[in-house]
Amino acid sequence: MSTAVSQDVTVGVVIDTLTKSVNFQVNMLLQLGLHLVKERGLSPTYIIKHRTTLEAGLFTWLTEQSMLGFSYEIYDPANQVALERFDIAFAYSNEPDSKVRPLDRQRISEVCRKLTTLPPGTEYRVIVQTAPGAAVVEGWEPTEYLPLGDSVDIEIGEHGYGNIGAKLIYRGRIQQQEI
Repeated sequence: MSTAVSQDVTVGVVIDTLTKSVNFQVNMLLQLGLHLVKERGLSPTYIIKHRTTLEAGLFTWLTEQSMLGFSYEIYDPANQVALERFDIAFAYSNEPDSKVRPLDRQRISEVCRKLTTLPPGTEYRVIVQTAPGAAVVEGWEPTEYLPLGDSVDIEIGEHGYGNIGAKLIYRGRIQQQEI
């Protein structure tokens, strides 16, 4: 003869949405950079060479929710002027969004096809805007944007997941008036 014991068991699951949101954004930002350099005819060497430093800063500032903006600034090193920028503004929320909204690579490619050709020797760099009191991360140093001159702003789209949303805007020159 056998007997059974019945017992109610409660299982709790904690999902760290912020960590998942941060991982999503870091991946999107690095993927964006690789996509942009391909579309704009630049070398991925900067991103590859600085990947560890880039990730350290991005993970730190997104986790502490102190990263306000992120930019790929494409510039002429001989004249120290920006030719164009791809800027991302972040929005943080205490109410996580369960919908995954990836970058619209097709829209990015569409915008890039309409841009003026970059001159030989063009380079790019990453600039991050942080809130006062943000952590200091090794390998990052204070800087300013280079002058951009006459430009147009084109909203490319939004992406995000969980606690962090972002909007991508192109700032620079275009060959055609409509995008």
